[in-house]
Amino acid sequence: MIPNPLKSIAPFVLISLLILIPALSLSETDSPSGDKYNIKNEAVNPNDNPEIQYEMGVELSKSGKYRDAVNYFKRSLVIWPDFVKAHNDLGVAYVEMGMNEDAILSFNRAIKIKPDFASAYYNLAYVYNRMGKHKEEIAAYKSLIKIKPLNTDTYYNLGVAYGTIGKHDNAIIAYKKVLAIDPEDVDTLYNLGVVYSKSGMNNEAVTAFEKVVHINPGAGDAYFNLGINYLNQGDKISAMKAYRSLQKINSSLAAKLLNLIEG
Repeated sequence: MIPNPLKSIAPFVLISLLILIPALSLSETDSPSGDKYNIKNEAVNPNDNPEIQYEMGVELSKSGKYRDAVNYFKRSLVIWPDFVKAHNDLGVAYVEMGMNEDAILSFNRAIKIKPDFASAYYNLAYVYNRMGKHKEEIAAYKSLIKIKPLNTDTYYNLGVAYGTIGKHDNAIIAYKKVLAIDPEDVDTLYNLGVVYSKSGMNNEAVTAFEKVVHINPGAGDAYFNLGINYLNQGDKISAMKAYRSLQKINSSLAAKLLNLIEG
C-alpha cells in the first residue's frame, strides 16, 4: 500500500468566529429582548449609564486597549448585571489578553442570561478550540446549531473539531450538512475528501477531490490528494493525469506525487 501523505484537515476559515459585538452592528435576532437600560433621569451622569460605559469599552477594544476595555465593561456590569452584550464583549477582551478561563466565565454568564445568544456560543467554541478542549468546543457548536440550524460555518467547524479528535464518521456527517446547503463549498469538499481518505474510503475521497478541482482548477493540494487516492485504488493512469495537472500548478508538489507513482 502506498503511503498516504494527505494534507491535514484545513484550519478554521470561519469569519467572525471570535465576535466582538458593538451595539450598532448587533443584529436584531441576536439582541436580547428589552436590551435597553431604563434611565429615569435624562441628566444622568455618564458614569451611571451602563450603555455609555459599554460603548467606551467597545471603542477601547477596537483600539487594542483590552485592559482598559475590561474596566469599562466591568463598570457597565456593576450598574446592569444582566447586560448580555457587556458580558460577551468582556469575554472577548479576556480572550485577547490570554485570560481564557475568565473569558469562558463571561461567555457562560451571557448564555445564562440569554440562552439563545448565538455570539457567546461562537466565542465559547473559539476559546475551547484554542485551549485544545475539543469535546467542549463540539458541545458549544451543538448548542449553536439548535439556535441557528442552517449556519454552514458552524457545521464546517464542527466537522473540523470532530476530525481533530479522530471522529471521522461524525466529521463526515457535519460536512455533509454543509454540502446539503452549499454543494460547491470547496473547503468543505476538500476536508470531506481528507476525512474519507483517513477512513480508507478512497472511492468517496476521489469523488470529493474531483469536485474540488472541477470547481477550483488551481487547487494543487486537491490534485495531490486525488493522485494519492487514485494510487490507493491501483489506478496509476489516473494518478498520472493528476500529476500532469498538478505540474502546471505546483512543480515541487507534483515531483513528490511522481515519486510516489514511480516508487
